[in-house]
Amino acid sequence: MSRRAVIDTLLADVTLNSLGVHSDSLFQSRGLDERPKNQAPFVLVDWQDQGGNIFDRVKPPRRVMIWVHWPSELSNDYSKIDTVLDRIENVLLDMEHVTGDDGYTITCVRATGRSADLKDEGLHTFCRWAAFEVLSRRDQ
Repeated sequence: MSRRAVIDTLLADVTLNSLGVHSDSLFQSRGLDERPKNQAPFVLVDWQDQGGNIFDRVKPPRRVMIWVHWPSELSNDYSKIDTVLDRIENVLLDMEHVTGDDGYTITCVRATGRSADLKDEGLHTFCRWAAFEVLSRRDQ
């Protein structure tokens, strides 16, 4: 699974950068113990489970959830979160045959749904997630 290709593609997108998504606000994590110090939205890339091989050697897609958090003291406007999620979805769905520096190539990405409007009481943020399936192959 080319985690690096996904992260690098998101970080390289100028529109996401203009929305506040940079290397200091995008994290690969299952969760954070405390909120990042920045005063902008932050994004968590949460890699999920992957089923067993299909037809012996064919790997199924890897599930990934992308969380967008917005500090509650800045805004409770979910449309701002939706704007970031919309752009992330566009960027990821455009990934086809993108090679990462980890020996894997993304074959394609499929969107599988989004959460309801949520509030993270621990991080004091408003948030939503979008779910994707990422199909990749190991480069020979």
